[in-house]
Amino acid sequence: MSIVGSEEGFSRSLVLDLMEALETSPLPHLTPNEQSHLLTLIQTTLEIDEQRRALDSNGLRYLISMRSFYILNHRSSLPSSPQSNGAQSRTSGRRERLRYRDMIWAFHSESQDLLLNASATACDGKLGWVNARAVGIPIWLTSVDTLKTQMEVIARNEYMAGDNRDPTTCSLYYFALGKIKLVHGLWRQAAWHKEQGIMLKFLSNDFSEPRWRTAALKNAFALLSKRRFEYAAAFFLLGGALKDAVNVCIKHLDDFQLAVALARVVEQSNEGPVLLEILSSTVLPIAFRNGNRWLASWAFWLLHRRDMAVRILLSDPPAGYCKFSEHSAAVKDLAGGERNK
Repeated sequence: MSIVGSEEGFSRSLVLDLMEALETSPLPHLTPNEQSHLLTLIQTTLEIDEQRRALDSNGLRYLISMRSFYILNHRSSLPSSPQSNGAQSRTSGRRERLRYRDMIWAFHSESQDLLLNASATACDGKLGWVNARAVGIPIWLTSVDTLKTQMEVIARNEYMAGDNRDPTTCSLYYFALGKIKLVHGLWRQAAWHKEQGIMLKFLSNDFSEPRWRTAALKNAFALLSKRRFEYAAAFFLLGGALKDAVNVCIKHLDDFQLAVALARVVEQSNEGPVLLEILSSTVLPIAFRNGNRWLASWAFWLLHRRDMAVRILLSDPPAGYCKFSEHSAAVKDLAGGERNK
């Protein structure tokens, strides 16, 4: 196969030939990590070239990063190419999530429907919570209605992921959506589960009544003591205690994105009091502690401090800009400033 001198323009067949050539004969003087990134860049460039006309500039930035993220992670999970005699390692470069910077590009894009479809396609149409968090959907997806739709997709995929079809894996998401009867129906099919009988009886109650909400909260605390944190958060939602549910996500699951998603869905707003508390008391401290200006900018934007959202991107990194541990009161004051600024 010869690529040099080819008169063919930039096309899928040419790119695939180029990648095959690089797989067979890695370039000299490149480390295995550099070689892997080069192949990722080539494949990403092809995919983005095929979609660039449908996206705005912010959407393109996100899509490039998202596709690179999945391609590189996929390549790192493969064995070394036999033709390369093991010279090209696949084990480097794997990441758990996109950079917050890349998520914020999507947050400011006007092509979010396309980005959402592309993100779902990247994980083979099986968008579970791990993938949703990895690409930052709770952060950048601005429509609460669309987020609710995606949470139902996540719930369904979490339930279908296991061979046993365990209702406990999806209860948190369905309870956030208020779909208690649906979860009750799933328990009817879980004859193998040792908790089936008690859950069928418990979920048949009316949780609009204070006595059953109190019972749900008692169960939530019992689950906490057993370190079943996600299921405990689900029961807090069942008991109408959103703030307790998000606190479990933050303190025990170390997952502020899950807390954000639950708050936005349950409050059905991007300005609910629980969400704003998460932003000011959790997200901003994390951003300042880790020196992440992009995450801080997003939080300030949702807190209607657009001035700070822009300023923090142009100033020194947040770690030097404000040591949160020493100035927490000042940060909270900034977050709670006049909403119309």
